[in-house]
Amino acid sequence: IPAGKQQDTTRYAALMAWSILQKHERALEAIAAALEEGAGLATCLEAAEAAEAGRDEAERAAADARAEALARETPQERAAREREEMAARGRS
Repeated sequence: IPAGKQQDTTRYAALMAWSILQKHERALEAIAAALEEGAGLATCLEAAEAAEAGRDEAERAAADARAEALARETPQERAAREREEMAARGRS
């Protein structure tokens, strides 16, 4: 592999690893804690799955709360929120 291609591949792999660790931080922490306790592979996997299930539940609850808040907002509140969102995206 040419040096430039190898460097690109290494950078891409590092970015993917970092992205996965950011997305699954709770699972990583659960695995680390299980390993510190001397747990085996099956226990580590169970800990990771439990952590991810908790994350999924928290995300669902947050999405439900946001949907409920949006359903209760007045037309004026909706317009103000939409203006803020457009401004945050760089539109006016």
